[in-house]
Amino acid sequence: MVAITLLSLGVEGKVFKTMVGEISINVDKFHLLSKSLKPLPQPKTDNEGIIHDEFNDPELRYRRRYVDLVVNENVKETFIKRTKIINSMRNFLSQKDYLEVETPILQTIPGGAAARPFVTHHNALDVPLYLRIAKSYI
Repeated sequence: MVAITLLSLGVEGKVFKTMVGEISINVDKFHLLSKSLKPLPQPKTDNEGIIHDEFNDPELRYRRRYVDLVVNENVKETFIKRTKIINSMRNFLSQKDYLEVETPILQTIPGGAAARPFVTHHNALDVPLYLRIAKSYI
């Protein structure tokens, strides 16, 4: 049995050689040894029932989706429902012999719908790009 600490992660397990001769560890236990530099937001409720430090700013929630999933319990349910809906639509269309075709997300010419396209700029290529409006099914 060997215990090694590397890059703030401690592992315990048996040392062995892989089939290609590389020394490795079959990990039985691992421990995170460093603390988080940015702790998760922890909402607090005072005596009057008012919630403080709640993670509910829409921009932050979309930019830091991983934090939103950990802190807000109902967000995971939303993602599960969304996944089930998309999977059921895919299964329905697949049973009808439709094929899902991936199209580029950023395109050099706008198209796909009558909606006004979202425009961005690709700095390395120095060209304007347009966000894809929808997926295609054939």
